[in-house]
Amino acid sequence: MKKALFSVFGLFPFLAIAQFGVLDGDFDADGMRLIQTATYSTRGFDMEIQPDNKILICGWASSPTGPLMHVTRLFPDGSADNSFGVNGQSVLAINNINLEVYGMALQGDGKIVLVGGVNGTAT
Repeated sequence: MKKALFSVFGLFPFLAIAQFGVLDGDFDADGMRLIQTATYSTRGFDMEIQPDNKILICGWASSPTGPLMHVTRLFPDGSADNSFGVNGQSVLAINNINLEVYGMALQGDGKIVLVGGVNGTAT
């Protein structure tokens, strides 16, 4: 029996610590973090974990002038990393250009690479 139990936990270690369907109450006090860019409808499309365990989330937000691209950085506990951008968020907007970001990657030197789409012409 011990051998079978070890095999299950050895092959699937997430079964030993995971509680499916239960939010982690240590993350932002209630297990959820809602992110909004200004007062606009905001969407997150990708996330990366940095080597120091900080969490990066990228996406875009609807605005009257078109989508705004955003990157947000959180501490592992879900609180905003205010040393990143303004209040933990970096937003890019260019007049008459729709900026939509759908993915990101981290370079070895710590720089963030974003991928998405651009539609419109600069004024």
